[in-house]
Amino acid sequence: MADPTTEPDGSPRFCTACGAPLDPAHRFCGACGAPVAPASPGVAPASAEEGTRSLSRLTLLTIGFAMAALLVGALAVVLWARGDDDGPSTRTIVGAVTAIDEGYSGSVGEPCGVGAEDVRPQVTVVAGSDPGAGGVTVEASDGQIGQLFQCRFTFAVAGLPDAEVYQVSLVGGGARQLTRDELEAAGWRVELSIGSLGG
Repeated sequence: MADPTTEPDGSPRFCTACGAPLDPAHRFCGACGAPVAPASPGVAPASAEEGTRSLSRLTLLTIGFAMAALLVGALAVVLWARGDDDGPSTRTIVGAVTAIDEGYSGSVGEPCGVGAEDVRPQVTVVAGSDPGAGGVTVEASDGQIGQLFQCRFTFAVAGLPDAEVYQVSLVGGGARQLTRDELEAAGWRVELSIGSLGG
Protein backbone atom coordinates (compact mmCIF):
# COMPACT_ATOMS: atom_id res chain seq x y z
CA MET A 1 0.00 0.00 0.00
CA ALA A 2 1.19 3.50 -0.89
CA ASP A 3 2.27 5.96 1.76
CA PRO A 4 -0.51 8.63 1.92
CA THR A 5 1.97 11.39 2.86
CA THR A 6 4.12 11.11 -0.24
CA GLU A 7 3.43 11.12 -3.91
CA PRO A 8 4.31 8.10 -6.07
CA ASP A 9 7.55 9.83 -7.05
CA GLY A 10 8.47 10.18 -3.36
CA SER A 11 7.94 13.96 -3.10
CA PRO A 12 6.18 15.22 0.06
CA ARG A 13 2.45 15.89 -0.01
CA PHE A 14 0.49 18.72 1.45
CA CYS A 15 -2.91 18.79 3.14
CA THR A 16 -5.65 19.52 0.63
CA ALA A 17 -7.70 21.30 3.33
CA CYS A 18 -5.12 23.70 4.80
CA GLY A 19 -1.97 23.28 2.69
CA ALA A 20 0.26 22.21 5.60
CA PRO A 21 2.99 19.63 4.86
CA LEU A 22 1.93 16.10 5.83
CA ASP A 23 3.95 13.97 8.24
CA PRO A 24 4.61 10.52 6.73
CA ALA A 25 3.82 8.86 10.08
CA HIS A 26 0.30 10.28 10.33
CA ARG A 27 -2.96 9.46 8.53
CA PHE A 28 -4.46 12.85 9.51
CA CYS A 29 -3.17 16.37 8.98
CA GLY A 30 -1.24 17.56 12.04
CA ALA A 31 -2.38 21.16 11.47
CA CYS A 32 -6.11 20.89 10.83
CA GLY A 33 -6.97 17.22 11.52
CA ALA A 34 -8.34 16.52 8.04
CA PRO A 35 -7.98 12.87 6.89
CA VAL A 36 -5.18 12.31 4.43
CA ALA A 37 -6.44 10.87 1.15
CA PRO A 38 -4.31 8.21 -0.50
CA ALA A 39 -2.01 9.45 -3.23
CA SER A 40 -3.37 9.12 -6.73
CA PRO A 41 -1.03 7.80 -9.36
CA GLY A 42 -0.37 10.25 -12.18
CA VAL A 43 -1.69 13.29 -10.27
CA ALA A 44 0.73 16.16 -9.97
CA PRO A 45 1.80 16.98 -6.44
CA ALA A 46 -0.27 19.65 -4.71
CA SER A 47 1.96 22.16 -3.01
CA ALA A 48 1.06 24.92 -0.61
CA GLU A 49 2.21 27.41 -3.23
CA GLU A 50 -0.09 25.90 -5.87
CA GLY A 51 -3.01 25.89 -3.41
CA THR A 52 -2.38 29.53 -2.57
CA ARG A 53 -2.07 30.39 -6.27
CA SER A 54 -5.39 28.66 -7.04
CA LEU A 55 -7.04 30.43 -4.13
CA SER A 56 -5.60 33.76 -5.33
CA ARG A 57 -6.94 33.18 -8.85
CA LEU A 58 -10.36 32.26 -7.48
CA THR A 59 -10.37 35.33 -5.23
CA LEU A 60 -9.35 37.60 -8.11
CA LEU A 61 -12.03 36.13 -10.36
CA THR A 62 -14.66 36.59 -7.66
CA ILE A 63 -13.58 40.19 -7.07
CA GLY A 64 -13.53 40.85 -10.81
CA PHE A 65 -17.06 39.52 -11.29
CA ALA A 66 -18.31 41.47 -8.26
CA MET A 67 -16.78 44.72 -9.59
CA ALA A 68 -18.28 44.12 -13.04
CA ALA A 69 -21.70 43.52 -11.48
CA LEU A 70 -21.37 46.75 -9.44
CA LEU A 71 -20.41 48.74 -12.55
CA VAL A 72 -23.35 47.35 -14.52
CA GLY A 73 -25.67 48.15 -11.60
CA ALA A 74 -24.32 51.68 -11.27
CA LEU A 75 -24.74 52.27 -15.00
CA ALA A 76 -28.33 51.00 -14.82
CA VAL A 77 -29.09 53.38 -11.94
CA VAL A 78 -27.59 56.35 -13.83
CA LEU A 79 -29.58 55.55 -16.98
CA TRP A 80 -32.78 55.06 -14.96
CA ALA A 81 -32.26 58.36 -13.12
CA ARG A 82 -31.77 60.24 -16.41
CA GLY A 83 -35.12 59.00 -17.66
CA ASP A 84 -36.13 58.57 -21.26
CA ASP A 85 -33.74 60.63 -23.39
CA ASP A 86 -35.55 59.65 -26.58
CA GLY A 87 -38.49 61.96 -25.85
CA PRO A 88 -38.50 65.70 -26.45
CA SER A 89 -36.79 67.93 -23.91
CA THR A 90 -39.09 70.25 -21.97
CA ARG A 91 -38.43 73.47 -20.07
CA THR A 92 -40.03 75.29 -17.16
CA ILE A 93 -39.98 79.06 -16.91
CA VAL A 94 -40.64 80.58 -13.48
CA GLY A 95 -40.89 84.19 -12.58
CA ALA A 96 -42.77 87.07 -11.10
CA VAL A 97 -45.01 89.87 -12.26
CA THR A 98 -44.73 93.08 -10.27
CA ALA A 99 -47.89 95.19 -10.42
CA ILE A 100 -47.26 98.81 -9.52
CA ASP A 101 -50.17 100.87 -8.16
CA GLU A 102 -50.60 103.45 -5.42
CA GLY A 103 -53.37 101.29 -3.93
CA TYR A 104 -50.92 98.63 -2.78
CA SER A 105 -49.72 99.34 0.74
CA GLY A 106 -48.75 97.26 3.71
CA SER A 107 -45.80 95.29 4.99
CA VAL A 108 -43.59 93.21 2.75
CA GLY A 109 -44.97 89.68 2.41
CA GLU A 110 -48.57 90.56 3.33
CA PRO A 111 -51.38 89.92 0.86
CA CYS A 112 -51.81 92.83 -1.54
CA GLY A 113 -55.27 93.65 -0.26
CA VAL A 114 -58.46 94.98 -1.80
CA GLY A 115 -58.65 94.68 -5.56
CA ALA A 116 -55.52 92.55 -5.95
CA GLU A 117 -57.54 89.44 -6.73
CA ASP A 118 -59.11 91.34 -9.65
CA VAL A 119 -55.73 92.10 -11.21
CA ARG A 120 -54.12 88.70 -10.85
CA PRO A 121 -52.11 88.58 -14.08
CA GLN A 122 -52.07 85.77 -16.61
CA VAL A 123 -48.80 84.89 -18.30
CA THR A 124 -48.50 83.25 -21.70
CA VAL A 125 -45.29 81.63 -22.94
CA VAL A 126 -44.76 80.63 -26.56
CA ALA A 127 -41.80 78.48 -27.55
CA GLY A 128 -40.48 79.86 -30.83
CA SER A 129 -40.44 83.25 -32.52
CA ASP A 130 -44.06 83.21 -33.80
CA PRO A 131 -46.29 84.79 -31.13
CA GLY A 132 -49.36 83.59 -33.02
CA ALA A 133 -48.33 79.95 -32.65
CA GLY A 134 -50.20 79.54 -29.39
CA GLY A 135 -48.59 78.71 -26.12
CA VAL A 136 -49.13 77.91 -22.48
CA THR A 137 -51.09 80.37 -20.35
CA VAL A 138 -51.09 80.27 -16.55
CA GLU A 139 -52.62 82.45 -13.88
CA ALA A 140 -50.15 83.90 -11.40
CA SER A 141 -50.37 83.21 -7.67
CA ASP A 142 -52.03 85.44 -5.08
CA GLY A 143 -50.07 88.65 -4.79
CA GLN A 144 -47.94 89.76 -1.87
CA ILE A 145 -46.55 93.19 -1.10
CA GLY A 146 -42.99 93.42 -2.42
CA GLN A 147 -42.21 97.08 -1.79
CA LEU A 148 -44.33 100.18 -1.29
CA PHE A 149 -47.00 100.34 -4.02
CA GLN A 150 -45.90 97.00 -5.50
CA CYS A 151 -47.77 93.72 -5.52
CA ARG A 152 -45.67 90.72 -6.58
CA PHE A 153 -47.32 87.69 -8.25
CA THR A 154 -45.34 84.51 -9.01
CA PHE A 155 -45.88 82.02 -11.82
CA ALA A 156 -44.46 78.83 -13.34
CA VAL A 157 -45.00 77.62 -16.89
CA ALA A 158 -43.97 73.96 -17.27
CA GLY A 159 -43.83 71.52 -20.18
CA LEU A 160 -42.47 73.97 -22.75
CA PRO A 161 -40.72 72.39 -25.72
CA ASP A 162 -37.05 73.18 -26.22
CA ALA A 163 -36.64 76.20 -28.54
CA GLU A 164 -34.08 78.85 -29.46
CA VAL A 165 -36.48 81.72 -28.62
CA TYR A 166 -39.37 82.13 -26.16
CA GLN A 167 -42.12 84.79 -26.13
CA VAL A 168 -43.18 85.67 -22.57
CA SER A 169 -46.19 87.96 -22.35
CA LEU A 170 -48.82 89.24 -19.98
CA VAL A 171 -52.37 88.71 -21.20
CA GLY A 172 -53.52 92.20 -22.13
CA GLY A 173 -50.01 93.58 -21.60
CA GLY A 174 -46.55 93.71 -23.10
CA ALA A 175 -44.32 90.87 -24.25
CA ARG A 176 -40.66 89.97 -24.02
CA GLN A 177 -38.72 87.80 -26.41
CA LEU A 178 -35.88 85.89 -24.74
CA THR A 179 -33.35 83.49 -26.21
CA ARG A 180 -32.58 80.12 -24.66
CA ASP A 181 -29.11 81.45 -23.74
CA GLU A 182 -30.62 84.47 -21.93
CA LEU A 183 -33.01 82.21 -20.02
CA GLU A 184 -30.27 79.73 -19.10
CA ALA A 185 -28.09 82.61 -17.84
CA ALA A 186 -31.04 83.81 -15.71
CA GLY A 187 -31.76 80.31 -14.37
CA TRP A 188 -34.99 80.14 -16.43
CA ARG A 189 -36.44 83.02 -14.34
CA VAL A 190 -38.31 85.98 -15.84
CA GLU A 191 -39.30 89.26 -14.18
CA LEU A 192 -42.22 91.22 -15.68
CA SER A 193 -44.00 94.37 -14.51
CA ILE A 194 -47.29 96.16 -15.17
CA GLY A 195 -48.63 99.53 -14.14
CA SER A 196 -46.92 102.68 -12.97
CA LEU A 197 -47.15 105.35 -10.28
CA GLY A 198 -48.97 108.59 -10.92
CA GLY A 199 -50.47 107.38 -14.16
